[in-house]
Amino acid sequence: ICLFIVLVVVGVLLKDVIAKSFAERNLRNNTGMDAKIEKMEVGLATPTVSLEGLKLYNTPDFGGGIQALSAANITLDNCLVIRNRALTAGGGINVPIGNVSLIDSTVAFNKTTQGEGGGIRALTASLTNSTVNANRAGTEGGGIFAGTATLIDSTVGGNRALTSCRSDPGVGA
Repeated sequence: ICLFIVLVVVGVLLKDVIAKSFAERNLRNNTGMDAKIEKMEVGLATPTVSLEGLKLYNTPDFGGGIQALSAANITLDNCLVIRNRALTAGGGINVPIGNVSLIDSTVAFNKTTQGEGGGIRALTASLTNSTVNANRAGTEGGGIFAGTATLIDSTVGGNRALTSCRSDPGVGA
Protein backbone atom coordinates (compact mmCIF):
# COMPACT_ATOMS: atom_id res chain seq x y z
CA ILE A 1 0.00 0.00 0.00
CA CYS A 2 2.96 2.33 0.65
CA LEU A 3 4.17 1.76 -2.92
CA PHE A 4 0.73 2.70 -4.25
CA ILE A 5 0.74 5.95 -2.24
CA VAL A 6 4.24 6.78 -3.49
CA LEU A 7 3.16 6.13 -7.10
CA VAL A 8 0.09 8.35 -6.71
CA VAL A 9 2.17 11.19 -5.24
CA VAL A 10 4.78 10.87 -8.01
CA GLY A 11 1.99 10.82 -10.63
CA VAL A 12 0.43 14.00 -9.24
CA LEU A 13 3.80 15.74 -9.08
CA LEU A 14 4.73 14.72 -12.63
CA LYS A 15 1.28 15.06 -14.24
CA ASP A 16 2.19 18.20 -16.18
CA VAL A 17 5.44 16.73 -17.54
CA ILE A 18 3.66 13.51 -18.52
CA ALA A 19 0.76 15.43 -20.13
CA LYS A 20 3.19 17.65 -22.08
CA SER A 21 5.10 14.67 -23.45
CA PHE A 22 1.85 12.85 -24.29
CA ALA A 23 0.40 15.94 -26.06
CA GLU A 24 3.54 16.49 -28.17
CA ARG A 25 3.72 12.82 -29.16
CA ASN A 26 0.00 12.64 -30.03
CA LEU A 27 0.20 15.78 -32.16
CA ARG A 28 3.08 14.29 -34.11
CA ASN A 29 1.50 10.85 -34.52
CA ASN A 30 -2.07 11.94 -35.31
CA THR A 31 -1.53 15.04 -37.46
CA GLY A 32 1.99 14.93 -38.83
CA MET A 33 2.64 18.30 -37.17
CA ASP A 34 5.67 18.86 -35.00
CA ALA A 35 4.90 20.60 -31.71
CA LYS A 36 7.09 21.91 -28.92
CA ILE A 37 5.46 22.90 -25.63
CA GLU A 38 7.56 24.88 -23.17
CA LYS A 39 5.12 24.57 -20.26
CA MET A 40 1.81 22.77 -19.82
CA GLU A 41 -0.41 22.77 -16.74
CA VAL A 42 -3.36 20.41 -16.35
CA GLY A 43 -5.99 21.16 -13.72
CA LEU A 44 -6.92 18.36 -11.35
CA ALA A 45 -10.23 19.72 -10.07
CA THR A 46 -11.37 21.45 -13.29
CA PRO A 47 -10.91 20.53 -16.96
CA THR A 48 -8.36 23.28 -17.64
CA VAL A 49 -5.24 23.13 -19.76
CA SER A 50 -2.78 26.02 -19.87
CA LEU A 51 -0.03 26.15 -22.52
CA GLU A 52 3.01 28.43 -22.59
CA GLY A 53 5.66 28.57 -25.26
CA LEU A 54 3.73 26.47 -27.79
CA LYS A 55 5.42 26.13 -31.19
CA LEU A 56 3.47 24.48 -34.00
CA TYR A 57 5.11 23.46 -37.25
CA ASN A 58 2.65 22.25 -39.88
CA THR A 59 3.28 20.66 -43.24
CA PRO A 60 1.27 21.64 -46.35
CA ASP A 61 -0.47 18.24 -46.24
CA PHE A 62 -2.62 19.32 -43.28
CA GLY A 63 -4.86 22.28 -42.46
CA GLY A 64 -3.94 25.43 -40.55
CA GLY A 65 -2.02 25.45 -37.28
CA ILE A 66 -4.97 25.91 -34.89
CA GLN A 67 -8.61 25.40 -35.83
CA ALA A 68 -11.80 25.62 -33.77
CA LEU A 69 -14.99 25.54 -35.83
CA SER A 70 -17.32 26.00 -32.86
CA ALA A 71 -17.57 29.14 -30.72
CA ALA A 72 -14.27 29.13 -28.87
CA ASN A 73 -11.96 31.46 -27.00
CA ILE A 74 -8.35 30.77 -27.91
CA THR A 75 -5.60 32.45 -25.88
CA LEU A 76 -1.95 32.06 -26.80
CA ASP A 77 0.68 33.42 -24.40
CA ASN A 78 4.33 33.46 -25.50
CA CYS A 79 3.61 31.19 -28.48
CA LEU A 80 4.76 30.84 -32.09
CA VAL A 81 2.39 29.81 -34.88
CA ILE A 82 4.60 29.63 -37.95
CA ARG A 83 4.77 28.06 -41.40
CA ASN A 84 1.27 26.56 -41.48
CA ARG A 85 -0.96 26.22 -44.53
CA ALA A 86 -4.68 25.86 -45.08
CA LEU A 87 -6.66 25.56 -48.28
CA THR A 88 -9.61 27.81 -47.46
CA ALA A 89 -9.12 29.99 -44.35
CA GLY A 90 -6.99 30.76 -41.33
CA GLY A 91 -3.57 29.52 -42.33
CA GLY A 92 -2.16 30.02 -38.83
CA ILE A 93 -5.30 30.25 -36.67
CA ASN A 94 -8.87 29.63 -37.83
CA VAL A 95 -11.63 30.44 -35.31
CA PRO A 96 -14.40 31.87 -37.54
CA ILE A 97 -17.06 32.21 -34.82
CA GLY A 98 -14.77 32.68 -31.85
CA ASN A 99 -12.20 34.92 -30.26
CA VAL A 100 -8.42 34.85 -30.53
CA SER A 101 -6.17 36.57 -27.98
CA LEU A 102 -2.42 36.75 -28.48
CA ILE A 103 -0.07 37.85 -25.70
CA ASP A 104 3.68 38.09 -26.44
CA SER A 105 3.16 35.78 -29.43
CA THR A 106 4.02 35.62 -33.12
CA VAL A 107 1.95 34.45 -36.10
CA ALA A 108 4.18 34.43 -39.19
CA PHE A 109 4.80 32.80 -42.57
CA ASN A 110 1.33 31.18 -42.70
CA LYS A 111 -0.74 30.88 -45.87
CA THR A 112 -4.20 30.18 -47.24
CA THR A 113 -4.47 29.23 -50.88
CA GLN A 114 -8.08 30.21 -51.60
CA GLY A 115 -9.50 31.90 -48.50
CA GLU A 116 -9.13 34.73 -46.02
CA GLY A 117 -6.95 35.20 -42.98
CA GLY A 118 -3.48 34.05 -43.95
CA GLY A 119 -2.32 34.49 -40.36
CA ILE A 120 -5.53 34.72 -38.29
CA ARG A 121 -9.20 34.33 -39.13
CA ALA A 122 -11.51 35.04 -36.18
CA LEU A 123 -14.70 36.78 -35.17
CA THR A 124 -12.60 39.00 -32.87
CA ALA A 125 -8.85 39.25 -32.47
CA SER A 126 -6.98 40.87 -29.59
CA LEU A 127 -3.20 41.26 -29.75
CA THR A 128 -0.95 42.49 -26.95
CA ASN A 129 2.81 42.76 -27.50
CA SER A 130 2.44 40.41 -30.46
CA THR A 131 3.47 40.22 -34.12
CA VAL A 132 1.58 39.13 -37.23
CA ASN A 133 4.05 39.18 -40.10
CA ALA A 134 4.67 37.77 -43.58
CA ASN A 135 1.38 35.86 -43.91
CA ARG A 136 -0.48 35.38 -47.22
CA ALA A 137 -4.18 34.95 -47.99
CA GLY A 138 -5.86 33.92 -51.22
CA THR A 139 -8.54 36.57 -50.68
CA GLU A 140 -8.94 39.08 -47.81
CA GLY A 141 -6.90 39.65 -44.68
CA GLY A 142 -3.35 38.63 -45.43
CA GLY A 143 -2.41 38.94 -41.75
CA ILE A 144 -5.73 39.18 -39.88
CA PHE A 145 -9.29 38.69 -41.10
CA ALA A 146 -11.67 39.53 -38.24
CA GLY A 147 -14.94 41.32 -37.54
CA THR A 148 -13.09 43.44 -34.97
CA ALA A 149 -9.46 43.59 -33.94
CA THR A 150 -7.75 45.31 -31.00
CA LEU A 151 -3.99 45.81 -31.10
CA ILE A 152 -1.95 46.99 -28.11
CA ASP A 153 1.80 47.46 -28.62
CA SER A 154 1.66 44.99 -31.51
CA THR A 155 3.01 44.87 -35.05
CA VAL A 156 1.14 43.79 -38.17
CA GLY A 157 3.16 44.07 -41.35
CA GLY A 158 4.44 42.43 -44.48
CA ASN A 159 1.19 40.49 -44.96
CA ARG A 160 -0.51 40.13 -48.34
CA ALA A 161 -4.00 39.35 -49.64
CA LEU A 162 -4.18 38.42 -53.30
CA THR A 163 -7.77 39.47 -54.07
CA SER A 164 -10.88 40.90 -52.42
CA CYS A 165 -14.33 39.65 -53.40
CA ARG A 166 -16.48 41.25 -50.68
CA SER A 167 -17.94 44.71 -50.27
CA ASP A 168 -17.35 44.52 -46.47
CA PRO A 169 -14.24 42.41 -45.96
CA GLY A 170 -13.91 43.07 -42.21
CA VAL A 171 -10.53 43.88 -40.74
CA GLY A 172 -8.12 42.86 -43.44
CA ALA A 173 -4.75 43.79 -42.03
